[in-house]
Amino acid sequence: YHRKINAFTLFLVSFFSSCIFRVEDLLNFLLTVNQQCCYLTETLQDVANRFPRQTSQLVFFLDPKKEAQMACNQLVLQTNNLHKEVICLRNL
Repeated sequence: YHRKINAFTLFLVSFFSSCIFRVEDLLNFLLTVNQQCCYLTETLQDVANRFPRQTSQLVFFLDPKKEAQMACNQLVLQTNNLHKEVICLRNL
């Protein structure tokens, strides 16, 4: 997974370092971003599926500072920001 992210980072650097933007470059960029989103979605699904669904199976974990909940809220906000940026790209 980290190798995929590092390859993506290198792709971003090379993409934005050139001053000439071609349609093919934009398409490749968008396809790469889509692939990264798929990887992240699969990872989140995998983690979520590891948790028991029935309350009788849960092992209670105290999180008095609600740090996990805050992290999830931040992730939702970041996802909303990503959605807005994709809409902007689509409308170009």
